[in-house]
Amino acid sequence: MPGGHGGGWRAHVLSQPWPMAHTRTHAVMLRLAVRDRDLTEVLGQLVRLAVAGPGSAAGKYPDGNTGRTRDGLTTPMPILDDLAALVRGCWQGLGPAQRVGQVSPALRRARHVPACGVV
Repeated sequence: MPGGHGGGWRAHVLSQPWPMAHTRTHAVMLRLAVRDRDLTEVLGQLVRLAVAGPGSAAGKYPDGNTGRTRDGLTTPMPILDDLAALVRGCWQGLGPAQRVGQVSPALRRARHVPACGVV
């Protein structure tokens, strides 16, 4: 993450359209916040952990957001060029409803999206 936690924020940006992956990313971010004894981040990640899955399933997530508490829960952010290319690759072959996070039940059961490797 910018300012810490390596590529965790990059994983968050890529995981946003998929409820399980998005939720798992916040679980990892919560563990890192606990490890770092960052109470503000722990509390923020608890909230995000509760809303990540439903938000992704409903297509209601801020594109490019790093998932960190300091960035705001609903603040969209620019997606870095290399991540934007991956996101475009992930969305190839998905219908319009799926592009906003409403992934098909079959894809949810598979627990990953082969086009981009989100697990």
